[in-house]
Amino acid sequence: IGLVNYLWPALTVLLSLPLLGQKARPTLLPATLLALLGVALVLTQGVGLSWGAVRQNVTGNPTAYVLALGAAVSWALYSTLTRRWAGPDSPGAVPVFLAAAGGAFLLLRLGWVERTVWSSRAAAETLFLALATSLAYGLWDAAMRRGNIILVAACSYFTPLISTLVSCLYLGVLAGPRLWVGAALLAVGSLASWASLRR
Repeated sequence: IGLVNYLWPALTVLLSLPLLGQKARPTLLPATLLALLGVALVLTQGVGLSWGAVRQNVTGNPTAYVLALGAAVSWALYSTLTRRWAGPDSPGAVPVFLAAAGGAFLLLRLGWVERTVWSSRAAAETLFLALATSLAYGLWDAAMRRGNIILVAACSYFTPLISTLVSCLYLGVLAGPRLWVGAALLAVGSLASWASLRR
């Protein structure tokens, strides 16, 4: 599911062609595939990935995969259409989205009975995640409206790598060799995809 969701950087780059008038060199497709292979290695460390397993997972839980694909497509569309329709000084929709999502999750939490154990560490982690998420989405929205959208989208291929590295450090897990191979493929693929596009 994570692999499907992480299609959004590639979709953002690819959608910039028809929606933003970007021109691509023939190296774009191989560069994008190389970066996606790096994402797959980063996200599936130590776990084999086969088409049979993917098919079994999708047929076993199609709703989750459809939602993940919908999230990837909608985020890529939002990112490119924000650049096309909104001016650099217009307010973004991110604050409204975060408030609406927070309210929806609060209502779901109030209606869902589960045992909750709070500690000062859990409260600090929750506060940190809320602030980091708000800052990240706000900066992404500003970058899509004012920055170099192709460079930002190409660099966003590193999101699963950074997430995995932070998780490894925080949880005290040793990163395996597949992570570093995936990181190298990500770096080469994302930079090559950025270089493959020109105005």
